[in-house]
Amino acid sequence: MHEQFRSYSLNEDQSARTKTIARAFDRLLTKVEEVAPNGRELSIARTNLETACFYAKKAILAARPMDLPVLEEQGDPAPIVIDVIRDRHIAEAEKDLIACARAAHEANRAYCIAIGDNSQPSWDNAPPWQRDSALMGVPGALNGNTPEQSHESWLEEKRRTGWKYGPTKNPETKEHPCFVPYDDLPPEQRAKDHLFITTVRAVGAALAARHG
Repeated sequence: MHEQFRSYSLNEDQSARTKTIARAFDRLLTKVEEVAPNGRELSIARTNLETACFYAKKAILAARPMDLPVLEEQGDPAPIVIDVIRDRHIAEAEKDLIACARAAHEANRAYCIAIGDNSQPSWDNAPPWQRDSALMGVPGALNGNTPEQSHESWLEEKRRTGWKYGPTKNPETKEHPCFVPYDDLPPEQRAKDHLFITTVRAVGAALAARHG
């Protein structure tokens, strides 16, 4: 489970919902692998499915009980051994996403320090919104986004969460000076998008080689 939620104790309803998502993920991934040929596109499909499963579980953990839809009765659960194998696969994918995001965040922090910006906290001290923002950019980077596409994806995520342009970054008022089109960014800010893409892909490739 995502490290931000290690302190959560799942109640019965949350456990049932996360298991439902995991089983649905398992069935869909199995079907995709049955009908789609091996290659880059299949790898992208796996990554996006894993990301969808990751954030669906996170949404359940973060939601108020009153906001959750009614959960329909489920049939007989899958054998425990299948649950364990599937959960291990999902957990590995989640750890890899977090590793890529952490590395990109720390690379960006080192770059910021080098250009005189000491405002960036370490990954472990970063607020949840900042870590989430990095995590949201990882699948696109792994799937071939350009730096410009990565920035546009970041902009869309910021729009969805209520951010707007401001001359200085202010999490309280949700203002950010980079809330502009990619072409309007100063060179040192565009460099951050290049750095993010390069770091995520390097770490992703290293982890993929480790998994064989």
